[in-house]
Amino acid sequence: MKKPSAIIGLCGVSGSGKTKLCRELVETLQGAGVRCGGFISPAVFDGGQKTAIKVRWLEDGQERVLMTPAKPDSKTTIGKWQIHPESFAWVAKKLTEMGNCQAFFCDEIGQLEVLEGKGWAQVLDEVDKRQFDLNVIALRPSLREYFLERYPEMRMYDPGSPNEHEQALRDVKILFGIN
Repeated sequence: MKKPSAIIGLCGVSGSGKTKLCRELVETLQGAGVRCGGFISPAVFDGGQKTAIKVRWLEDGQERVLMTPAKPDSKTTIGKWQIHPESFAWVAKKLTEMGNCQAFFCDEIGQLEVLEGKGWAQVLDEVDKRQFDLNVIALRPSLREYFLERYPEMRMYDPGSPNEHEQALRDVKILFGIN
């Protein structure tokens, strides 16, 4: 009998280390031979200033630009960022082609998906299927209650807290029997 699928949330404000922790988890798992799927959203910096946010598909390492600073004529924006909708479409296509993975990463799910049903809202359908041994969802504090209600079994970590960052790494290693 297969053990239940684990769901963890990495909950923090912008710059708290959600993507950094996702990267560390992916590196740890892949180093132990665990197949990882889904995506992370690394920021791009130039001279210490965030100039873009990319989306990287974990199975093949391909990247697309997800957001750039908004301009006065930007059509679709979130805060100070212009959204590149073709990158959301790319992730949606990748989801339909996804191989058999054990750990699924969604970095990050925000109000665009939860409140508007846009972006990569279909990612949550993948999590709902409970087909992966581990599901990792990066999210903002404003969505914490939504996710805890949707997934009462979700274990929440604050990557900005050194203790919780390390605890998340330990717990994932235990889940996969990694020393």
